[in-house]
Amino acid sequence: ILHAKSGMAKYLGALVIYYGTRSVEISSTDKISGVNQVRLRSRPQLIAPITDLITKALELGYARKNAKGLARATSNPRLASSEDKHIVTHFSSVIRGIVNYYSFVNKRSSLWKVVSIYKKSCALTLARKHGLRSAKAAFLKFGPNLRITEKGKEVASLYYPTSLKTTGKFHATRFSQVTILEEAYYGVR
Repeated sequence: ILHAKSGMAKYLGALVIYYGTRSVEISSTDKISGVNQVRLRSRPQLIAPITDLITKALELGYARKNAKGLARATSNPRLASSEDKHIVTHFSSVIRGIVNYYSFVNKRSSLWKVVSIYKKSCALTLARKHGLRSAKAAFLKFGPNLRITEKGKEVASLYYPTSLKTTGKFHATRFSQVTILEEAYYGVR
């Protein structure tokens, strides 16, 4: 049990915290006593757990800590022996999975820290495989989106989002309780 304004709860991989707007609104007034019933407005914020995501990248070998204790991207030796298109496809799926899973959070732009680690790790893994010295050399060879071509055709390209703006749009269908109760259980009537 946490205090809503001072603690953060973790739910389905997101951090939930309440920020009060400090606005008070009178919702109703008792006609006999004249007492106002007031409501304090507060908004829940859903925040991506950036430190947890970076810790996971460290555990899986996509990053390592430098001398200052900061996470820096590194090549992943387990993937260096794979084909180029498989390396790029793997990193694309990791980035796409993170971006899609946390599409509902507020301050979605904080995911840039995590996404950039995976992008640079992909470049460093390709550099390691091809004997290049740096991520910059990999970006020069394969382009900014790490495009892999075979016989003149593009077979893989790193997915990198163009924007991580918070949209606030949720596409949820609203059901009444009666509708839910009348639905078949596991498709069997």
